[in-house]
Amino acid sequence: MATALRAVSVEELSEENPVDEVDQVDEGVDESEESTAVGSESESSEYFDSDDSQVADGEVGPANDELVESPATASSNDLSLLQRWANDVQEKQRGRAAYLQEIDRAKRELKSAKTELEEYDAELFDFISRGPYQPTLFDGLNDDQPKVVEKPADSISSTVTLDTPIAQAGLDKDLLAAVETLREDIPVETLRDLELFLDSQPTEKRLVYLNVGHESALRVAIAAAKVTESVEMKTSADESWRSEPISALGLPGKLPEFLADASIHTIGELADHTSSGKLLTDINGIGPGKAEVIENALEAFWEKRKG
Repeated sequence: MATALRAVSVEELSEENPVDEVDQVDEGVDESEESTAVGSESESSEYFDSDDSQVADGEVGPANDELVESPATASSNDLSLLQRWANDVQEKQRGRAAYLQEIDRAKRELKSAKTELEEYDAELFDFISRGPYQPTLFDGLNDDQPKVVEKPADSISSTVTLDTPIAQAGLDKDLLAAVETLREDIPVETLRDLELFLDSQPTEKRLVYLNVGHESALRVAIAAAKVTESVEMKTSADESWRSEPISALGLPGKLPEFLADASIHTIGELADHTSSGKLLTDINGIGPGKAEVIENALEAFWEKRKG
């Protein structure tokens, strides 16, 4: 259309209204171009609207096929291996948790055993420190009936003391083997050395060589050795206190004379008098008050010897 308009001669245009004709031509061109542009935009809009509707409906047009890329999918074998690995990891984690629980249980048992051992040791050592039972000289002082003297228990025949070599201490084979393992690293030769090791080393180091049962058995053997030493000391002490004179009691007034009149010159003779069932009040010149003074003096005498 624009070409046809340009073919009009200048003369024709000039004969009519040149200015008006030119304006009309220009307006025609503008309207034609605008119409073409509007039509193009309309077609483009319809095209995109059509694409949008297709996408919304879940359909991909042929023009978009080239832009869509399918993701790489893992093979079923890879997924199976991954799942198997994950299962193995979980299984090993459960195994580790079981070990941790076992450690916690062992720690609780060890703590409980140590507490029980400490309580037992306290009772045992208290029993040892008291020594063999010795009847009081004035037991039954106020009794009307003569005192019945009980037969003393048989003396301990063991000769094992703290200074006895470990090989001669009478330990069983299992315990002796554990001690021999200890001796490879630590010089222990006697029960006294073992006692020093048990009392001075922390639990962690003791458990390297001895379990709880070994340590308990060793402490019992050490306690028995202490009992033997205590009996030996008491026996030697018994021989000495019997010969102590009555003056060692520090009795006031005429009490020593009253005892001498009854042929009681030593503490041993005084003990024989009471152990035979006789009372101090049976002695001339000694009443209940003076008998109590003698008894208190004897208690002070024993306390002094213990110190």
